[in-house]
Amino acid sequence: MFRRAPGVSMQWGNMEPRRIFRLDAIGLTDSERRIIKSICAITSGRVRAYQLLDHGAPGAHIFLVDIDDSAAFATWQKRNPGETVPSIFVIARGAESVGKYSVRRPLVPTALMKLLDEITVAEHAYLPEVKSIGAGVSGDSEILHVAISVAEPQHPGQQFRALVVDDSVTVRKQLELSLKLLGGRAHCVETGEEALASLEIDDFDMVFLDVVLPGADGYQVCRTIKRHRRHKSTPVIMLTSKGTPFDKVRGSLAGCDNYLTKPVKEATFREIVSKHLPNRLAGGRNTALA
Repeated sequence: MFRRAPGVSMQWGNMEPRRIFRLDAIGLTDSERRIIKSICAITSGRVRAYQLLDHGAPGAHIFLVDIDDSAAFATWQKRNPGETVPSIFVIARGAESVGKYSVRRPLVPTALMKLLDEITVAEHAYLPEVKSIGAGVSGDSEILHVAISVAEPQHPGQQFRALVVDDSVTVRKQLELSLKLLGGRAHCVETGEEALASLEIDDFDMVFLDVVLPGADGYQVCRTIKRHRRHKSTPVIMLTSKGTPFDKVRGSLAGCDNYLTKPVKEATFREIVSKHLPNRLAGGRNTALA
C-alpha cells in the first residue's frame, strides 16, 4: 500500500505555525462521516487541524477508505495514483490490519484523531510543538513520542550524548527530539537525585538541567556536578522559566556554563549545542562515545 522513504527530515524553522490537513473519506457511511466532521470541529482551534473535503474534491493530505467496498477501493486508487498520499483503511471489527494505517469499526473519535495526528508527524513532518522548547501545547507528549521514533539526524555523522534533567515530560521529549535531530542521544530523568545517580555510572558530553526540580534544585545539582573530579569539565546548561539577573548570577555561582530561559527558541538551542560541542558538530571524534 502507501510507500514512503524511511525516516523524517524535520526543518522546523520553515514550518507553518498552523496547518489544516484535508481529509478525503471514500466509501464511509454517513454516521462515520459525521464522526470525522466532529474531529474537524474539535481541532478547529488547534495548530494541527483537519477539514473533511466534499465528495471528489482534490487536494487530500490523508485518505480514509472503506477497504471492504470494492468501488471505494477503486476510487481511492484513481484519486491516489502511485499511492503517494498516506491512507487509513477502515476495516471490520476483528479483521486483520491492512496497509500501514488502519482503524476498525465502529470508529472511535479519540483513537482516530490520535492516528491522524501521528500521520501528520510521520508522513508530513509537521511538528510545530518544538519550535520553542518549554512552550506547552495540548497533547505534546504523545505527538513528540511519535516524532522521536520517526525522526532521523539531519547530519548522521554527528554523535554525542546528553543528560536531560527536567520534571516536565513534554520538555524532556522536546529536548530529546531536538538532540536527536542534531545527532545526540538523550538520557532523560526527572529529579536531581536521578541525575547524580546517572552520572555515577555513566559519562555525558553535556547536561541540560532544569532549575526547579522535586527534591534537590538545579543549583545544588550543578554544584555537585562541578565538584566531581570526573564531571567538572562537562558543560552544564541550566533551563528555567525565570530569567532575572539574580537567577543568572545564582547559576553562574553554581558553576553552570550557560543559562537558558524557557521557552527556548530552536535556533538558540542549536547555537548552544554548537558552542559546547564544536568538534562533534563539525564531524570530529566523540571521545565519550569511543
